Amino acid sequence: GGLGDAVPRVRAASATALRGRGAAVDALRTVLADDRWPTVRAAAAAALAPRPEAADALASALDARSVLVVRAALRALSENPATTVTARLVAFAQDGSRASLLRREAIDAVATRCDAGALAGLEALAETLGDTALPAYEQDLGHAALAAMAHIDAGRARAFLQRSEANPAARAAVERAARGGCSGR
Repeated sequence: GGLGDAVPRVRAASATALRGRGAAVDALRTVLADDRWPTVRAAAAAALAPRPEAADALASALDARSVLVVRAALRALSENPATTVTARLVAFAQDGSRASLLRREAIDAVATRCDAGALAGLEALAETLGDTALPAYEQDLGHAALAAMAHIDAGRARAFLQRSEANPAARAAVERAARGGCSGR
């Protein structure tokens, strides 16, 4: 009932209290899509994070006008167990029409997932955005993609460095990420 309250703070608190509850998924999807308040929508995204059946709703929230909602959806997708999420995050990171900071958060979300299915997309980002002729914010995305690759599979990232003309910042990013990498790699 609190999701329909007139006070946004009550709706947000209600969404937070319903985190992970299967019976609330439909109501939280509606709040995520339709509530006028970005803070309420962000709370709904966080509440839907552990529910694999909410992956489509969270992915749709990536197109929200509010940066707060998009960031919340990216964080939620980083922990969502649905198998389709990684590809959506990689596609978001590759979308040059998106804000660079949000693309960076998508790359970080991909690294958190530790899904080897992201490696080809991350490598493509590192190849296209690692050029020193690019603006610093674009290079940062390339380095982040390389670091995410190293986090998931340090050997593949190091092999990429061997065949590319990576700058010292990229090499340092790989080594930092490899130290905290995914288990079992």
